[in-house]
Amino acid sequence: MADNLDKKKPTVLDRVHIAAKSVLSGTRFWSFLKKSVHNRRINRILAYYKRRPDLAKECGAALKFLKQEKKITPYTFPLSKAYSDTPLLFDEEKQLPFALHKGKKLYFPAGTEPYVYTDLLIEQDANSPHLYITPELERETFGAIVDIGAAEAFFALEYADKVDKIVIVEAEECWQKPLQATFEPWIKQGRVVIIDKLMTSTDS
Repeated sequence: MADNLDKKKPTVLDRVHIAAKSVLSGTRFWSFLKKSVHNRRINRILAYYKRRPDLAKECGAALKFLKQEKKITPYTFPLSKAYSDTPLLFDEEKQLPFALHKGKKLYFPAGTEPYVYTDLLIEQDANSPHLYITPELERETFGAIVDIGAAEAFFALEYADKVDKIVIVEAEECWQKPLQATFEPWIKQGRVVIIDKLMTSTDS
């Protein structure tokens, strides 16, 4: 009985301390920190324009989008929940992360964050001005395509089973292993060639 009386009920500060220790000790801390910084940035932008209604009139649509979507993005179309970060899988044999894109493995360099694949999906949304393959282009047939400055070669992978030959040009060292892994089946068939060279001495 005495032991029970000696035990003090945890205060609000005690509970906060315990919760903080739990958050800080887990990997969730980093996603929590990123989200906090992101939300703070959005709140600062909205607060600034609230103080400046004269400027807010000029970018009303952008501010409305920011309030609704809680995202800072160059895209003006609403981002559906389908574009929330998709966890990348990990290939133990190749020691690389990958996403399953339309049934095909799309590999990335080691340490890639899931949002990189999510950004690719948003970028290729039907409403995106950066869309590679329009409905009109989908109806076209090609014997070969060249993907220059390919990075992960998302565009080339879309055509992997639709054309006879694909030439991928990418000079960055970090993409060589992922590209070889992604296109391994088509390289073996002689349908994909990867060139690790620059196309020109002039940067864009």
